[in-house]
Amino acid sequence: MNRGHRSPFCKGFILVCAIPIILWSNFATVFVLAGENGGDPNNNPPIEEPADDKKIENPEEKPVEKPVEKPVEKTGKEEKKVEELEEPEKKPEEEPVVEDKAAPVISDVNFGNASSFTDSQSQTVYYADSKCPLEILAKVEDLEPEDESYDASGVDANQVYVVFADDSVALMEAEENIEDTYSWVPEENAYRNYEIKGIRATDNAGNTSEITVNRRICYYNAEEDAGNITISVTSDGDWYSVSANGGAVPEITVTAQTVRELDSVCISDIDSNAIDVQKSYENGIYKLTAKANVKNIEGKSDYVVAYKFCGDEASQQIGTLSCSIDNTAPTAVVTVEAETVENEKNLLKKLSKKVVSFFNRKVDVLIFVPANCDDKDANGDCATLSGLKSVTYTVNGTEKEKSVSEDDLRTVDNKNAKGSSQYYVITETLDTSAETVYELEVTALTDNAGNVAYSSEGKIEDGKGEFVIDKTGPVIAIDNIKNPDAGEDYAFFQDGIQGTVTITDFDIDEDSVSFDKPEGEELLYDAKILVPTMTAESEEYLANLGSMDLVTRLEYSYSTDEDGVYVIYASAKDLMGHGNSCRTKYLVIDRTAPEVNVEYSFGDPAGENETYVNSNATITVNIKDRWLDTESSVVKVKKISIDGSEQTTELKEFEGELGQEDWKLSFVTEGDGIYQVSVEAVDLCGNGPSTVEDPGFTVDTTAPDVEMEIDNNEPMNEKYYNKARTARITVTDLSFDQEASKPKLEQKYGTANESEWAQTGTFTYEKTIEFNKDGVYTFDIGCSDKAGNSSEVLHEDEFVVDTTAPEIKVTYDKEEGHNEKYFKDTRIATVGVKDLSFDGKLVEVGIQPVEDGGTLPKITGFATTEDLSTGYMTFDQDGTYGYTIKCTDLAGNVSETYMSDVFVIDKTAPEVSFEGVANFSANNGTVAPTVSYVDKYMDMEATKVTLTGANNGPVQTGSVVKPTENGFVASFSDFAHEKQMDDLYVLEATVVDMAGNETKEELVFSVNRFGSVFVLGDGTKVLNDQYYINDPKDVTITEINVDTLTYKDVNLTRDGDIIELAKDRDYTVSQQGSDTTWKTYTYTIPKENFEVDGVYSVTVYTEDRATNTQDNKSKDAEITFAVDRTAPSIVTVGLKEGEQYKESAHEFLVDVTDNMGVKSLTVYIDGQIVQNYSGEELAQAGSTVSATINESDETHTVTIISEDMAGNKETLVYNGILVSTKETIGSGDDGNGGLPEVLGVTKGAYVALIIVLSTTGAGLATGAGILMFRKR
Repeated sequence: MNRGHRSPFCKGFILVCAIPIILWSNFATVFVLAGENGGDPNNNPPIEEPADDKKIENPEEKPVEKPVEKPVEKTGKEEKKVEELEEPEKKPEEEPVVEDKAAPVISDVNFGNASSFTDSQSQTVYYADSKCPLEILAKVEDLEPEDESYDASGVDANQVYVVFADDSVALMEAEENIEDTYSWVPEENAYRNYEIKGIRATDNAGNTSEITVNRRICYYNAEEDAGNITISVTSDGDWYSVSANGGAVPEITVTAQTVRELDSVCISDIDSNAIDVQKSYENGIYKLTAKANVKNIEGKSDYVVAYKFCGDEASQQIGTLSCSIDNTAPTAVVTVEAETVENEKNLLKKLSKKVVSFFNRKVDVLIFVPANCDDKDANGDCATLSGLKSVTYTVNGTEKEKSVSEDDLRTVDNKNAKGSSQYYVITETLDTSAETVYELEVTALTDNAGNVAYSSEGKIEDGKGEFVIDKTGPVIAIDNIKNPDAGEDYAFFQDGIQGTVTITDFDIDEDSVSFDKPEGEELLYDAKILVPTMTAESEEYLANLGSMDLVTRLEYSYSTDEDGVYVIYASAKDLMGHGNSCRTKYLVIDRTAPEVNVEYSFGDPAGENETYVNSNATITVNIKDRWLDTESSVVKVKKISIDGSEQTTELKEFEGELGQEDWKLSFVTEGDGIYQVSVEAVDLCGNGPSTVEDPGFTVDTTAPDVEMEIDNNEPMNEKYYNKARTARITVTDLSFDQEASKPKLEQKYGTANESEWAQTGTFTYEKTIEFNKDGVYTFDIGCSDKAGNSSEVLHEDEFVVDTTAPEIKVTYDKEEGHNEKYFKDTRIATVGVKDLSFDGKLVEVGIQPVEDGGTLPKITGFATTEDLSTGYMTFDQDGTYGYTIKCTDLAGNVSETYMSDVFVIDKTAPEVSFEGVANFSANNGTVAPTVSYVDKYMDMEATKVTLTGANNGPVQTGSVVKPTENGFVASFSDFAHEKQMDDLYVLEATVVDMAGNETKEELVFSVNRFGSVFVLGDGTKVLNDQYYINDPKDVTITEINVDTLTYKDVNLTRDGDIIELAKDRDYTVSQQGSDTTWKTYTYTIPKENFEVDGVYSVTVYTEDRATNTQDNKSKDAEITFAVDRTAPSIVTVGLKEGEQYKESAHEFLVDVTDNMGVKSLTVYIDGQIVQNYSGEELAQAGSTVSATINESDETHTVTIISEDMAGNKETLVYNGILVSTKETIGSGDDGNGGLPEVLGVTKGAYVALIIVLSTTGAGLATGAGILMFRKR
């Protein structure tokens, strides 16, 4: 057995140390766990449980639970997998034995020579380093029972395990020199912390027990643990700036990952309480992180770091950290200047208030920074600080940064004082191929700690320089030169040219500017030199060549709008001696478009359908323009060949030279075809396009090719066809003339359907002639083309097309019969047969079977006109007729059988007679007429018997109709003896037979049992309705009677007195009506009969021919009305014109009377109504009412208006009435003598006051009043 790396010394030491541990273990409770069967992490199968649950006791008399089998996990060299363990040998079944059911007893667990400490998690940890390895010991026994009832099976040495916290196990080995003792030692170099859960043992009978240990053991290597401790500081030996890092102070960090836990960390000059320590434990390793801030002191400081492990008494030093702090930025006066070359040309010029050096080479610019720019701390005391690290500067706004080193140190003369000092010298080389301004400015100085001094904060003085590198001559620019690609030497314009010439440079020699042509250079095309003129003096402007903003610019302008060729020259030098020149292309101004003319060898073409030639033509295109654009100008020749193909050829081979005016292009047509020539001409100035397009012309030498086909070539009777025929004509020709190629048709009756020529191919034409209408035809066809060529003439002989069966049409001189088939006169039938091949011998006439049929007349001989043959049949005898007609023509077409309608000829009219009442009689007794009518073909629906009253209109009195032989009798009942039945009647009998024969008879008579009817005229009705009138009108009354009046009388009463009236003097009568109508009598009594006031009544009395007597009063037409032309009478009491009443209120009385009656009374004060009475209200008040005027400083006007029943009005007006208790001055006269001026009464009149006492007759009002009126 391999015991690992245990030394003999350690073995003896274990025995000595084990004694106290064993003694401690005697006080420990040992539990034997039974019954669990778990699986291990390695998926080993579980150990089988014993069959019984017998209890056993350990030596300490402790109860033992049923052993629990656990899977075995290999953790050492001698460990075995569960599946590799052999099961205990079973004794032969035939040997009777007592089974061992007691599990082994585990006790005296100890950790050998290990020391212990309590870690940060309050866990007791046993530890030992690699020099004296850690060991776990335990005593395991399988004891005999006290009753010796069976023999103990003994501990299975291969099933004693250490159980870890994750339930994995490691096999323990039996100690050779210690009985029943087992031990486990970690693998060599397996340094870590082990979590011991317990110890498990199984005897040979399979009984298992396990005790709980729950201890952590630490097996470590001191050197490795020490090596896993690291220390660091933020600055890591470099200079550090607290201010540059946002106030963050450098931090010392200690990190450790050790098997044995670190107890503490200490740092020199730093309080232990200021150290932040964080500990953790994970996967058997202790982790520690300790952090502490150093002191913020400028300069260099050292810090010693030490540590102490748990279980140790003394600390151990791990190392020393250095920290350098510099919180102060550099300050300096910086100089920037160019490194000069001896005897070089260097121009100094003042630009933008700065003196700038000009160079015609690249320049090394030197930046001088004092070496001692970073030797003072924040208090301004000299100190050893980090020193300058880099210089930041801009060149024309572009930032650059350069680090400095000792190699950059130079001892040079002081820039701002006498003597010399050390400077960091930085070189920036400026170079360019163009003329450029450079501005260099030092913007920042950075020290090694990261502190930055910015020029913007005033920590850098000076540090700026401006330089110009000028290797080139002035820049000359001529703008508005268009069309740069038009040619190497040309630029073309339509609208003239204008622009500017600008010359720019930092140091222009203005006297050197010239616009002359260089010597020896020749001008072409009669070109003129265009000399610009200065538009502004030299100026300095923003050149965008760096931060220097002022550059010299000269500006000249040029312009011209005259057609021609021009060129501009320009040259200039700067003060450094650099020169430059510029020349434009030839500038062509041309506003005239090209002029195009096309010539043809045959004359001018008029169009492809107008101009035809028989040989190839020569076409010449002439163009006049000095600057023709031969690339954009083109002659297009389009040709359509006889096969229909179309080809367009573009020609651009113009003959001529640029700058010369005449250009020409000629070509010849090739073969027959339709040609069209078009020209587009554009010049290089953009004028145009000038376009010419001819209408086209045709070359054609071939006559038309004509073909004809006709279908249906099988006639009947040599030339008759009963089907349509179609002729198809096809022509092929290049210039076919449709108008000159028309068929010559001869046609009778029918008209051929000739189509228009249709183009079916490019030069193929087709026409169809359809003979689809019946007719007689013959035709010729010959064709010509527009070039004058003619084809042969094709001929077709006469033929007849008859595709229609004979059409029989029968018409009558009397088409419409009464009741469809009855005719009262002779009827002639016209038989028409429409057919081109008619033969009268082929017409057949038949009889229809009808009752009482008449003899059918024969058709007269047919007469033929064109395609219509006509015959006649005359039906002149009474009777019933029906017949059929059928026809076949020479073309074999058979007509449909014509079947006539059945009709009746009836020439006899009906007979009519009346009885019961005499014609033109007046009747006031029984009235009951009868009417009789007779006919063979009576039409009862058309026969009408009507009774019509002149006033009542159609009347129904009741009648009975009875049939008789060939007729009917209608008997009327006696007319009702009622007033409304009085009327003049006509009994009319209109008897019609089915053929339309009509007999009309009438009986005229009157029924007059109640006499006249009276009707008032419209104006008279108004008189009656209104009753009271003040403007009489004529009175009219109309009397209506069935019969003639035999006596008439009119009389008038006024206020009950009768007044006799004479006809034609006092009244007139007009009469209307005849023997067959009612009689109307209109009586008119003129208005002159009603001039006197009074109540009138008019009476009309008459007698009629029927002995009736009547008057208007008895006939509800009474006429009664009253005439009143006198206004009401108004009398006032207590009211006087212009009077003052010294009262607070004044009351006055008004009395109103009228001969017929008062309708209303209204009292106004100052135009406002104060009293308003109706006639009824006045009657109730006894015709007298009162009114009151209230006190006021103003005078009042009182107006009193009364109206009677006939509309007559009376008005009284009182002016200047004052009601006041105050004294007044003056009379209040308004210049009218105190007279009123209201309601139509005019100033200047006088008032007559008349007291009238009036008494009227019976039935009228009586009274006295004061009448006031004004005379004008």
